[in-house]
Amino acid sequence: MSSTHNARLTLSGTDVHIMAHTIEPHAWNGWHRPLFTREQGDDLAAQLRADSDPDLDTVEWMATAPADVDAEAGDGYLITDAQDPTLPAWLPGQDGPGGVRLYPIGAGWWCWEDDSKTNR
Repeated sequence: MSSTHNARLTLSGTDVHIMAHTIEPHAWNGWHRPLFTREQGDDLAAQLRADSDPDLDTVEWMATAPADVDAEAGDGYLITDAQDPTLPAWLPGQDGPGGVRLYPIGAGWWCWEDDSKTNR
């Protein structure tokens, strides 16, 4: 199975809709595992900040991992869990095809679904 490119996704149970650069070929518990560009990741972070749901996690791009997070070097996104902010997750960037930098925001963690299957 190969990766899917440029898929529009919804974060299940929210009003967050976003275009992902790539969908990894293997699902996590039946949910998509997206990879986002920096621009898409920043758009996702802005949508999460704009949502009034206090149970949504926050996402922030950083040039390097914070010192208190056991993480790989380099840039990435820090996810702060709304339920337990003392357990941040570091999602390092990875070089994708053609040198595009990609980030696995919520891949294998959040429930991403195909936007065409949701009620808008």
